[in-house]
Amino acid sequence: MRMLFGNDSNLPWIFFYERRNSAYELIRQDQKENLRLKEKLCETAQALSRSNDIRAAIEKVKELQAEWKTIGSVPREYSDSLWNTFRSACDSVFERARKEFEKRNSEWGSRILEVISRKRHQIESLRDSILHDQSNISRWEEAITGLYKSGKAVEMREMFENKIQDVKNRIKEKEDRISELEASIRDMESRLQNIQQENQKNS
Repeated sequence: MRMLFGNDSNLPWIFFYERRNSAYELIRQDQKENLRLKEKLCETAQALSRSNDIRAAIEKVKELQAEWKTIGSVPREYSDSLWNTFRSACDSVFERARKEFEKRNSEWGSRILEVISRKRHQIESLRDSILHDQSNISRWEEAITGLYKSGKAVEMREMFENKIQDVKNRIKEKEDRISELEASIRDMESRLQNIQQENQKNS
């Protein structure tokens, strides 16, 4: 180094270049270590993109993304390609998760529609049953009107009145059940609409 600069007056420059070269070497070593760490993250992310446990894969990818931010720079010639590889692997995990989410929502939506259909059939059956009960009540009330007010007619009247009251109680129970089913259908339809809107946002 002295021969390069000629005399001792150049010593400050010698020390400067030596320190600069030493600093550059430390930076290069640090970047090589960062490169190794980020390549490892890329390999892990790529493996996660093939994972069957998509929920766990998402959580792990989020951890990898946070870890990526803590690692310093890499040699410039690797920077863009390394980042693109990592981002592509992460995006692949999130895309699989989105498709899985949509698939599950679609299956859940189909099941909900089946349940709603069954509940509507139950409501129709209950309404038909109520109409039948009301018809019986009308028939028994007519029978009561035609009874005499003495003898066996008293027992008959009491029997019809008891039957009428019993059927009215059952009608009330059926009406309450219809209200429950209708409320359940409204809730399911609301949840189904929310899922459809969520799917539209993610599509």
